[in-house]
Order: sequence, then structure tokens, then C-alpha cells
Amino acid sequence: AYTLQLLKRHGDSLLAWGRAIELDPGDPNSRVNRAFAAIEAGEPAIAREELDVLIATQGAESEPAQAVARALEPK
Repeated sequence: AYTLQLLKRHGDSLLAWGRAIELDPGDPNSRVNRAFAAIEAGEPAIAREELDVLIATQGAESEPAQAVARALEPK
């Protein structure tokens, strides 16, 4: 998933991060990376869903949740 993201294959990366989350739903790093891939793929709703999960599992003040929240802020 990370390699696909680096190659800017955003749609493929988004799917691969989704698969990683299926394998390990509790991994916050996969959720953060899936959120970033979603933003890059033009799918902010998916990134918001991941943010909601991060807030519920890690807390709103956690670094993973804060990183996604910053990425979702309007530029």
C-alpha cells in the first residue's frame, strides 16, 4: 500500500490500505495512511470515516487523529 502511495497510484493505494485494515483493524498507522490516500484520491469522505475511527480508538488529541484532521482542513 505504501509503495503504491509513493507511486501516486492513489486508487490502488486506497484499496491496499483497506485490505491492510481488514487484516489488522486496530493499526492506527494503516488508518492514517488510508486517510491520506483517500485525500489524494479525491475521496475526503473516506478520510473523515478514518478520522472518526481514530478519534474513537485513539482519542481526538492523539497524533494520528490530529494528523488526519490537519490534512482535511481547507487550504
